[in-house]
Amino acid sequence: MFGYVRPLKGELKVSEYELFKAVYCGLCHSLGRRYGLPARFVLSYDLTFFAAVLQAVEGKTDICRRRCIASPFIRRNTACPSASADLAADLTVLLTYFRLEDQVRDSKGFARISAFLRKLVMKPFFKRARRLRPRLSERIEGSICSLTRLEEERTTSIDRPADAFASILSYAVEEAVTDEKTCRILRTMFYHIGRWIYIIDACDDYQSDIANDQYNPIACRYGVNDDVLPQDIKDEIRTTLSHSMAAAASAFELMDWDLWEGLVANIIYKGLNAVTTEVLSGTWQRRRKADERPL
Repeated sequence: MFGYVRPLKGELKVSEYELFKAVYCGLCHSLGRRYGLPARFVLSYDLTFFAAVLQAVEGKTDICRRRCIASPFIRRNTACPSASADLAADLTVLLTYFRLEDQVRDSKGFARISAFLRKLVMKPFFKRARRLRPRLSERIEGSICSLTRLEEERTTSIDRPADAFASILSYAVEEAVTDEKTCRILRTMFYHIGRWIYIIDACDDYQSDIANDQYNPIACRYGVNDDVLPQDIKDEIRTTLSHSMAAAASAFELMDWDLWEGLVANIIYKGLNAVTTEVLSGTWQRRRKADERPL
């Protein structure tokens, strides 16, 4: 997946960091239990956050101690199996497969071969996820088809492809949340987080997309092909991203998060903002590599 939705670790309390690690490990175990060991390698921060939010809504904080391949001798705190972790695991597989399809379609040479091989590995997992979540899979595929069509048309709109992508996470909420009010709030929150992910990913990929003559919504919107985005365009993009972050934060404030509040607030108010600054300043990849195995 993308890996942009993550906490700002230096601002977390120890208890909040331990909670995030437990959810991260719990999602990893769900991927392994439902799809086998190879599926664990597509674990992402984005879907860890999704699982954490759903567990907060469920009011579950059950923690158990488990070993795994990454820690075979020491038991680690792990969120106990739950419906929210299973949904996040299924969504991880679906989104990873569709992202690999996109990479096969857009890449060239060795990158395309690599994406194709990874897609072959993921295909049986994808088929299982589609059987487990037929309605969700169909809705996601519809959004991906709309997104692909817009990208092939090289639309100059940022909002239209961002909307197609943003709908995916909001659909997933309906699989887990039955209360109408809570579902509406979370759909709004995840819609704007999804929109933020799409645009920040376009910023992050801008240079490689330009170099490889691939579609980039920002380049098409502003008609630029410079090696580096001009500062005035970065300022406009930051404003657009700030609107999505503010809308997600407004939805967050409508709910009672209990002991999850500090963790979720850190990600929405600080984590997203930190990643925005780093991507636009060109320092994100350095932090990402340094932060690759933080847990």
